[in-house]
Amino acid sequence: MHAQRNALVLSAAVLLWTLTAAPAGEIIVAPGMVPAFSLDQPRLSAVLFDGGSVITDVDEEGYTKPVVFDAFIDTGASGSVISNLHVTGYEPTLLRGEILSLGLDGVPAGEFIGYYTETGVGGQEVGDVTRSFTVKAINGSIGAVDGDNYATYAHLFDDYGGQNLWVRRAPGTGEVVSVDVGGFAVTIADPINILGMPIIGQKVMYMDPTPMMGDDLLSLSVMNTHLLSAGDPEIPATSLTLAIRMQNFVSTPPPPEVLPSHAENPMVRHIGASFTDSLGVTRTLTEQEWLFDTGAGNSFISRQTAEALGIIPAGMSLADFITQHKLAGGKTFEVGGIGSQVEAPLVTLAELRITTKDGADELVWKNVDLLVLDAAGLPGVFGMNLLVPSVSLDVDLANLTDLSDLLAIFDTRSAGPFSAIVFDAAAGELRLAPVPEPSLTLLLGAAAPLLLKRRRRSPTRQTSPICLWALNL
Repeated sequence: MHAQRNALVLSAAVLLWTLTAAPAGEIIVAPGMVPAFSLDQPRLSAVLFDGGSVITDVDEEGYTKPVVFDAFIDTGASGSVISNLHVTGYEPTLLRGEILSLGLDGVPAGEFIGYYTETGVGGQEVGDVTRSFTVKAINGSIGAVDGDNYATYAHLFDDYGGQNLWVRRAPGTGEVVSVDVGGFAVTIADPINILGMPIIGQKVMYMDPTPMMGDDLLSLSVMNTHLLSAGDPEIPATSLTLAIRMQNFVSTPPPPEVLPSHAENPMVRHIGASFTDSLGVTRTLTEQEWLFDTGAGNSFISRQTAEALGIIPAGMSLADFITQHKLAGGKTFEVGGIGSQVEAPLVTLAELRITTKDGADELVWKNVDLLVLDAAGLPGVFGMNLLVPSVSLDVDLANLTDLSDLLAIFDTRSAGPFSAIVFDAAAGELRLAPVPEPSLTLLLGAAAPLLLKRRRRSPTRQTSPICLWALNL
C-alpha cells in the first residue's frame, strides 16, 4: 500500500502522439519522447457505510449530508488508505469547499482494531486500521456526486463489501500546502484517498483517457474510470495485450500490529529497457517485471537497475549520483509519500520494449523520461505517463509556491496513443486499444483561467481542469 498524490490543477499545450509504422512485430507507440509526468490518474468518488447507513457529517451551515470523497484507483496499492483530512474535516480552501469528516478518530472506542506500520519511499509511518466499513464507489469521473446530490445517484454506487482501511494519523505530503497569491499566503488542502487492489481485484478496470485529448483545450477533462464485471459490454475491444503476473508484497506484521485488508499487486512482464550513454554505448536489460501502478504519475527504475544500464556508475550510491547529476545540470524532483519526501533524479531511457502476451509483437516507447527511486525492492514501476497524456517540467514542483509561475513549469507536452486501457487481474492481462487514427495536433492554451474554476459535472460527462499529479509512493 502506498499513500499518494499531491495535485496542481493546470492545463497545457499538448502534442498528441500516435502509433508509428515499424518492422513487422514491432509497434512504436511513442516515436518522439515520453515525458515524465502524466496529466491524470484514475479516480472515482466513493462513500463508506457503517452497517446499513452511509456515513454522514454536519457541514458548516448545519446540514447533515453523506461524506462523498474522491479516491485514486490504485493498482500499486495493496490496500486502501483514508486521508487524515477526512478524520477531522477541513475548512474551505482556495480550490475546493469544506472537507467533511468521516469521524475516524477512534471515538468511540472500538472504531479501530489496531495499528499498522506502513513502509514507503520516505521511510515508515504508523496508521490506524479500522474495523470493517463497507466501501461503495460510482463509475465515471470525479466531481459529479457530492453530499448535496448523493441521494440522486446512490443507486449507481457499486458495493465492494467490508474493508479494514488504513487511516493516516496526520496529513500526508502535499495534502495541505501554502501558496503565494498576490503577496498573500493561501492554503490549499486536498485529501489523498486510495482504493487499492482489494477493491480493484473484484472487477475489470477500464480507463478512458480520451477526455484528455481533443482540439478544444478548455473542454479537456480528467480521465474516466470504470470498475466493471467481467463480460460487461461497456468493456471496450482492444488489440494489444500485455501479460500480468500478480505478486504478494504484504507480510505478517509483528505483534501487536494488525493487517488492513490487502491483496496482490500486478507486475507487467517481459519488459526490456535500454540506455545510451554520452559515448554512444547502449546497454539493455531484458525480461524484467515492473509494478503496474495506476496511482503513479511517473515511471521509475531502481538504483540497481540504473547501475546495470550504465546510468549510475558501479558502486555509486544514489545520494552521490544525485549530487553528481545536479552538478551536471540534471533535474531532480521531490517525491512524497509514506514517511516523508525523497529526492529522485530524472533520467531518459533510449527505449522501453514490452513483448505482448502472445509473443507476436513488441511495443516500443522511445526516449522515456523516468525517475530513479528505490521502492519495495522493485526493479521498476510502470506508471501512467506511459499510457496517457503527459508533460515534462522545467521547474521542481516542490519549489512552485507562486501561482503566477504556473505556466513556467511546462517544457514538453505529449499525449498517449491509447484510447482505452483495460486491466483484468483475474485474466492476468493489461489490454490496450490504440488511438484509432493518426493525429498530430498542437493544442494551445493557458492554465490560469482554469485554476479558480470548480464546476459540478454529470456522472457520464465531466468538464474540468486537467490535473497534473506528482507521484507519491
